[in-house]
Amino acid sequence: MIEIIISSVLSSIFISSYGNFFCKIFFSQNYSKNLLLSEKSLIGIIFLTFISIILNFFTPLNELICSIIFLIGIFLSFKNKIYYDYKLLLITSFVSLILVSYSNINRPDAGLYHLPIISMLNESKIILGSANLHFRFAHGSIIQNFSSLYNIYFLSLNFITISIASIFSFFLYFLYEKFSFTLKQGNKNLSFLYTFTFVFLVYSFNRYSGYGNDAIAHIFFIYLFFLFLNFKFDSSINHDQFLKTLLISIFLVGLKLFMILTIAIPLILLFKFKPKLKLFKNISTYICLLFIISFSLKSILTSGCVFYPLEITCIKSMKIFNKNQLVNTSEMSEAWSKGWPDQEKAAKDYSTYNNNFVWIETWKDNHFKFIKKKISPYIIFLILILFYFLIIREKVLHKEKSFNEFNFKDLFIILSFLIFCNLIWFFKFPLYRFGISFLYCLILILFAIFAKDIIKFVPVKKLKNFSILLILVSSTGFITKNSLRIIKANTLGSNEIWPQIIPLENIEKVKIDNNGYYYFSSSSQCMYSLSPCTYYRPKNLMFSTFLNYKIFWIKS
Repeated sequence: MIEIIISSVLSSIFISSYGNFFCKIFFSQNYSKNLLLSEKSLIGIIFLTFISIILNFFTPLNELICSIIFLIGIFLSFKNKIYYDYKLLLITSFVSLILVSYSNINRPDAGLYHLPIISMLNESKIILGSANLHFRFAHGSIIQNFSSLYNIYFLSLNFITISIASIFSFFLYFLYEKFSFTLKQGNKNLSFLYTFTFVFLVYSFNRYSGYGNDAIAHIFFIYLFFLFLNFKFDSSINHDQFLKTLLISIFLVGLKLFMILTIAIPLILLFKFKPKLKLFKNISTYICLLFIISFSLKSILTSGCVFYPLEITCIKSMKIFNKNQLVNTSEMSEAWSKGWPDQEKAAKDYSTYNNNFVWIETWKDNHFKFIKKKISPYIIFLILILFYFLIIREKVLHKEKSFNEFNFKDLFIILSFLIFCNLIWFFKFPLYRFGISFLYCLILILFAIFAKDIIKFVPVKKLKNFSILLILVSSTGFITKNSLRIIKANTLGSNEIWPQIIPLENIEKVKIDNNGYYYFSSSSQCMYSLSPCTYYRPKNLMFSTFLNYKIFWIKS
């Protein structure tokens, strides 16, 4: 238990230290100085992820490389006195600790490709054509690059499991700090939206075993949503605001391809930015450009496509490009998200099922019921809250002036964007786990529109007390649920404090021409094993090397 406690604390120090350091480089001095450390830490996660991507072009992210990066972070924490914000470090460490202790990994995805990708990053430089071993290696999120940095000499291999728990912990703390900060500013509407989002996340992501790549993407989408919500479209946008939005959008696309819709936000803001030439005189613009290039090049080298499996973005002349796999992956992914396995009659092929709304009836009888079950409690709860605010409101506007409140034009722009996101989600991949943040933010913005002229009449003291009550109740539920799980595991005598990441069965080494090889897991769960590992045997797989880079392709 001591090891997992120390690991949780070190992860919080590592992230917050680099967050503070990178924000000083990326933003102007005044802007960086005014950022909360919790928000700087979220920015630090983005920077560490892209540094991992860039380094992997030249070296495996082995224990030596990761240990050096880690120790630099610890040194910076002392240099910049990060320990002064001990409350942040203690709370984020505690949340990470209770999430990870005696938990399972996200099954089956972690065993199928999350952990195998991390293992691949730790053992090898970028592997060209790795998508030919399995399409999931092209689908993988860049958050595995962040996790791969937790491969440290003097800590257990299990340390890599702390990484995504820390992301959730920092965002939760960020929401709490923003609630307090905006309420002090007099922005009662925005303050309550932060409060309810805190409750939503604690309820929706209270199990570590449910943390897949989608969860991290949704967390950062909600973060971007709140940045968008803070903009005043009647005034110009400064370069720090624009670049932060662009940075998060780039990161979101790397986390999940369906987040490509978020690129619309910096494009909208670009029209408001004056003078535009100033952007090209700012080194942070070129840092964003470097991140775009590194992510795009990584995707091209692993699959032959900038955005896999969008065929229009593929370089078809590349030897590693596998068109048959791409077409099948694209159709299969869409069909499964529309409920293809739930068909009661004779199963249609993927293409037929996807077209002409053939899928609607099956989706409505299965996925839609699940979505309704998940979303209904939030809608009902917000309606009850709205009625409660109607009851306790007072004519206090002249006494308690509200600052920075929403105007209808700003809310309409954000509402239009969210409606667009939800329409694309519905027509292309209407699975709940793909659309959690789209649906939630749409509900929240509709609530903001209906409640904005009601909340401003609610006395600050009553709103603060009610918000703190919601935060305390939800936090108590979160801690209680995870504590009971830990107590139960202890009662049953479990020795598995860390999530299990090592495969329980032997992994078979499969040799191919030119001294090439890969590892095969008959159980489909490669987990964190020797790499590259896959759970199926690719046909006509070929192998070669070039300048010490491994290359896999399919012989036609």
